Amino acid sequence: MTPYHYGGIVEPLVGIRYMKLRDINAFNNYTSSIYPPPPPDPPVEPPAETLTTQKDITLNDMFGGQIGFRYFKPHNRYVLSTDFRAFFGGNWQSSKFQTITDYTEYDDVGVDAEVVNMSTIQTPAIYSKNSEFYYGYDVRAELSYQLTTMFSVRAGMQAVQIGRGLWRGGQGLQGTLDGGEKDQGLFMFGATFGMNFNH
Repeated sequence: MTPYHYGGIVEPLVGIRYMKLRDINAFNNYTSSIYPPPPPDPPVEPPAETLTTQKDITLNDMFGGQIGFRYFKPHNRYVLSTDFRAFFGGNWQSSKFQTITDYTEYDDVGVDAEVVNMSTIQTPAIYSKNSEFYYGYDVRAELSYQLTTMFSVRAGMQAVQIGRGLWRGGQGLQGTLDGGEKDQGLFMFGATFGMNFNH
């Protein structure tokens, strides 16, 4: 678009957007009879340890459109820029719940015990699917510095918020895990750094 009076330029943005979010919700339960003192009474035979993991992996595949704008203003060797994008679309969600038990048997108790048997038991995975409508925004501010005519460095901050439509926590089936809602929100904030090469 035509530059403003003080040199700032606005660029409208229209496009598509894809995002993927993977959430892991897990609970571990560990029991052991190999580390004295004191030894168990009555003694447990054979000495062993058991690790039970209940895990729920949730995937969010988000695809839709976005609109927004970018504003930048050059000043000497610096360029100040900011952009804003509002996005929306469909989120295709899936969850996988499974319990995994690792059993390890030893020949003795204490730190010198040696493994004599190991086994892993997995329950059949339980799959769940869902779909939700999501929306949110992405805002970013950056400052770049021109080192040469062909090279510049840039740094800034970025914030992304999804207002609704996310599934975190999975179903929580058949275990101590609590299931999560399928239309949750999420806020993320971070820093950006990059380089530009012009030719």
